[in-house]
Amino acid sequence: MSNREKQVEWLNLIAKTTLKIRLSSEKKSIAMHIDSSHDQYIRDVMPFFRAQRSVADSVDSHYSGKIQSNSPAVVMRIVTDVLGLLIPNEILREELEESQFEESSDTLANFRAMSNLSDLTGIPFPYLNACQFGSDGSVNDILDIVDYDKSGNISLTFWGDPVVRELIREEIELPDELSRLAALDLDWN
Repeated sequence: MSNREKQVEWLNLIAKTTLKIRLSSEKKSIAMHIDSSHDQYIRDVMPFFRAQRSVADSVDSHYSGKIQSNSPAVVMRIVTDVLGLLIPNEILREELEESQFEESSDTLANFRAMSNLSDLTGIPFPYLNACQFGSDGSVNDILDIVDYDKSGNISLTFWGDPVVRELIREEIELPDELSRLAALDLDWN
């Protein structure tokens, strides 16, 4: 393993450990609210998805092939597909016929659920978004905070940049290397 690889591994370990320690005091709050934040999200989004799917099905059945290039049907399917990105895969699979279901990322659904959890607990959104939690509120996994950018330079990841910035904002002590990476990323925004 090269020194650069060791540095990335070390920075990731430090950042993830710092985040895990920061969230350990929030374990009970996360456990108490994680299911309700997910449930609230589903209650919010499912009516829109079902209503849009119903309209799309009606447009498809009544107008498909009857209008030049089927543009209303195509547009309705696109809107339905986009709304489907907001639905967690496990629920979308139940809503659609097997032939209609296509596995996608739960990223957008997780954003909303973690936003709800942040609102309920007061825990900063970037911390929650970078983690996967157990039902007891413990941190099961943390996405990489540091990696290489497209040019091969050590950089904060998509998930890591907001986490490190929030840790700095909360005045949590970090190695200078992590703080410098956050400062470098400021130049890109």
